[in-house]
Amino acid sequence: MTFRYFFALCLLWAATAGLQGCGGGGAAQGISGPPPVVSAGVYTGSVSQRSFVGALTSAHFYGIHFNSITSAPDDIYDGMVAGVDTTKAEVTALNFYKNTEAKSYTVSAKITPFNSTQLSIELTQPATTPLSFTATPNALQAADINNVATNWTGKFSYGLGSPTNFSVAVNSAGDISSGSVFGQNSDCHIKAGSKLTVANSNASFFNLNLLIEKTNCPQFSDQTLSGVAFVLLNPESGVAKRMIWVASTPSGQGISFKADR
Repeated sequence: MTFRYFFALCLLWAATAGLQGCGGGGAAQGISGPPPVVSAGVYTGSVSQRSFVGALTSAHFYGIHFNSITSAPDDIYDGMVAGVDTTKAEVTALNFYKNTEAKSYTVSAKITPFNSTQLSIELTQPATTPLSFTATPNALQAADINNVATNWTGKFSYGLGSPTNFSVAVNSAGDISSGSVFGQNSDCHIKAGSKLTVANSNASFFNLNLLIEKTNCPQFSDQTLSGVAFVLLNPESGVAKRMIWVASTPSGQGISFKADR
């Protein structure tokens, strides 16, 4: 009688709880899915009381650590990344263009999943402790030239300065033009040949190619900057779209551009 009573209880337990092993004493095994991975996209966070935007493609990591002072230059990061779509991505040689010096340093980055959507990012720093923070994915507008073919005015950061009323125009072919100037003596400007093209690797990214007139513009003597552009959707209250550019020269000088609509 005791055995039948125990067996009946065990069957009832197994039927309601989905457990196995009444007769054999085996432990119940939960079914777990694959671990989260580091996915391409644009992520935002806050570190040292300043906002950070990072763009992660299949092969590249770009970052902007915005200055807490709106009119002051931003820190810019740029480097080749390995490990996207795995449980750990790394940038072993990350170029860091420091806003207070307009000077390039080589640092590194480690990127791991914080949970199924967010990332944990650690950026080493020259002669100080690393920056560690959690970043959340952003909604992005599809990379269609027709969606960005207009005039944009916003903050243009280049290390030695950051005019907040810098204007650029993008036409329906993706060609970029600008009547705004920058540089220590306002002698630098974007010249013909600068262009946005849709990136093949991600439907939300543009490839960015900027040509800088190098006459009387020694800071950008390399003349060509390459990088990425994208449009954030509803990044904050009252802002429907935010265009962001980040690009650098082969020797490490960087620029960023942020314009709201």
